[in-house]
Amino acid sequence: MDTIRVLYAEDDPTDRELTTRHLARHAPHLKLELVTTVAAALDVLEGGGVDLVLSDFRLPDGTGLDVLEAVTTRSLSLPVVLVTGSGDVESAVRLLKAGAANYVVKRPGYLQTLPTVITDACRWYASSRELRRATVRVLYVEYEPADIELTRRAFQEHGRHLELEVVARGRT
Repeated sequence: MDTIRVLYAEDDPTDRELTTRHLARHAPHLKLELVTTVAAALDVLEGGGVDLVLSDFRLPDGTGLDVLEAVTTRSLSLPVVLVTGSGDVESAVRLLKAGAANYVVKRPGYLQTLPTVITDACRWYASSRELRRATVRVLYVEYEPADIELTRRAFQEHGRHLELEVVARGRT
C-alpha cells in the first residue's frame, strides 16, 4: 500500500501516544507528522507534503473546524478527518457539511477503525477530485426561459465541470 502522509493535530499526550503507537503497529503505511495546535497545523500545511489531516476537534488555540476551514479557504486539495471525545448528530452533520471527509468519536475501539477511516478518506477524496475534473453533460428539459437562465447561472457559479444542454420539450 502507498504511503499516506498524515498531519495529526492532537494536544492530549495520552491520545497522541496511543494513536501513534496503534497506527505504527497496525498501519505502517501511515506516516504521521504531529502537532498540538491549530497554528502549528497551519504552519505545516503551508509547507505542503501532506495527504490528509487528522485533527482532534478541541485544540488549545481553536478547533479542528478551524483547521478544516483553513484547508478549504486556502484551496488545499486534501481530506480532513476530525476526531472528538464527544459525538452528537448535530456536530457530525455540521462537520460533514463544512467539508470533513469523516468524523470519528473517541469511543472504545475507535483506534481499530482509524486506519480504514484514513485510507478510505484518501481514496474517496481522490475519486471525487477526479469526478470534479471530468466534464459531465446534463440534459435539461425546460420550457420557461427564466428558469433556463437561472439554471445556467447556477451551473456557471457552482458546477463548472457540468455542461448544460437545454431542450424546450421532450420527444412526443
